[in-house]
Amino acid sequence: MLDLSIIIVGTNEKDFIIKCLKSIRLSNTKYSIETIVVDNASSDGTSDIVRSIFKEVKLIRNEKKLGYIENNNIVMKQALSRYILMLNADIELQPNTLQYMIEFMDTHLDAAVSACKLIFNDGTLQLTCRKFPTPLIYLARLPHFFRWIKGIKRFAKNKIVSDYLMIDYDHKTTHQVDWLLTAFFLMRRKAIDEIGMLDENLFPPFYLEDVEWCFRAKLNGWKVYYVPEVYSIHYYNRGSVKKFNKLSIIHIFNIFVFFKKHGISMLLKKQDR
Repeated sequence: MLDLSIIIVGTNEKDFIIKCLKSIRLSNTKYSIETIVVDNASSDGTSDIVRSIFKEVKLIRNEKKLGYIENNNIVMKQALSRYILMLNADIELQPNTLQYMIEFMDTHLDAAVSACKLIFNDGTLQLTCRKFPTPLIYLARLPHFFRWIKGIKRFAKNKIVSDYLMIDYDHKTTHQVDWLLTAFFLMRRKAIDEIGMLDENLFPPFYLEDVEWCFRAKLNGWKVYYVPEVYSIHYYNRGSVKKFNKLSIIHIFNIFVFFKKHGISMLLKKQDR
């Protein structure tokens, strides 16, 4: 069994995938690693580049585009490793990140999943660890869905949202948290075998798969850790969402799916045991 399987799913993200794979190559680690790239029906030549430059990488080419959850679950079934890292295509690892994170998981046997700190390419912090959502939080965040309306931005900033986003946490020392974004999501194989993979009942392409899996892990006695002692760069386009659109609707549908499945457990605070 290998130590780590890295799963990267991308559609027409050739330049990001090249940068990401180069950073994996430059990682300083003693552990055995396999990297699996899913070319999700790209038309930009992603598969050709990966085959020609990164011969050590396992490539899966989808002729028909599949959802993020489905793609990752398919690869998880094939991966033969102690840990699974779901990694966004637009992430650039630092040389010591993988080594540190695997060592962390090896010494924290109660961790179902962990994540390093992510910063944007301008050096600012990305808020990737959060508290579990409640209906009140989503009501407080409603302006976020309609932020394209002039003047409504100020209503999205309040104490409820700040607590949810863990604004007051300094993001400098390891902290047990409720959930982590799947941009960098280092999962323990034993936890996956125990509680299952990502929930395919959520509507594609994605949203809330990270919240749901972390909640399920907590229900089963596992812990979730944010590890900011090491970091990676996330080339995420923060200005890409301009209007209430189809993805916003999918997000709202998945909120209902999540609360239908876990609302009672959340109300009884079963995850806090």
